[in-house]
Amino acid sequence: DQVGAVNAAISAAYNELNLGRTEAARLRLTAVAPRVPAAVAQEWRVSARWALVRAEQARVVGDLDAAIARDREALAIYVERLGPDHPELAYVEANLASDAHLRGDLAETRHWFMRSRSRLRAASLRDALAAQDAVNAATMAATLGEPATAELAAATAAVAGLPPASPLALRLVHARGLVAFSRGELATARDRFAEVATAARGRDVRLEALAADNLAKALTMNGEAAAALAPARRVYELRREIGDHVAAAIALGTWARITAGSGRAADADPLFEQALNALTDVPPHRAADVAEL
Repeated sequence: DQVGAVNAAISAAYNELNLGRTEAARLRLTAVAPRVPAAVAQEWRVSARWALVRAEQARVVGDLDAAIARDREALAIYVERLGPDHPELAYVEANLASDAHLRGDLAETRHWFMRSRSRLRAASLRDALAAQDAVNAATMAATLGEPATAELAAATAAVAGLPPASPLALRLVHARGLVAFSRGELATARDRFAEVATAARGRDVRLEALAADNLAKALTMNGEAAAALAPARRVYELRREIGDHVAAAIALGTWARITAGSGRAADADPLFEQALNALTDVPPHRAADVAEL
């Protein structure tokens, strides 16, 4: 049974990725890859599931371009087979919202998230969303300042039983920090972000960068500018490590702003200059960030 074998391998790979075992997931997918064409010939949904698991694999290791390409591939398959209005498109749209969020494109994040959420209004989020989708939905709702109660409940139920330090469990803690931040509960948000940034260090570069960035913001808004300097600098270092040079320059500008706000204007000037000099090829959705610098 080619379809059963491939679907089982995909499910197992998702489980490995949720637990942070990227190499084990890679080996599972590599082993079953030769069976995928025969499985697709028997059941078209296998092609969409294969694209989605490869997207998640790419996202986990930081290859965001590959993740977006795979997610768009899956979306095209679903649209072709089911039409543009089918509820199943919600899961792929949630992934595309997550991709846009990781890229720092808030408008694109809101576009895909609201499309995904509108498809799920009539369904129970607890029943409709798998673990990955539930955490994505909670994160997106919190990021966009939308009410996130239902998404957080679904995500909490979905990750129950996973180790506290697993990637999905940490992303849920981060989502709870975003909710606290949106409510003005800065001390709670600070503690959530600090927990995630510490736990993700050396394990998930993108998640650590997101958490450290939000930690710096929470500390600054809570009147702890001096304490915000270390996470702000860490965000810059991580963005450079990832290879996102525009995000690194913007992070450097944030570091400079916090440095100036802590009474060290002379130290901030060269950081601002370095940030602006690095911004030579800016995508349109980052123009506002550059204007602020």
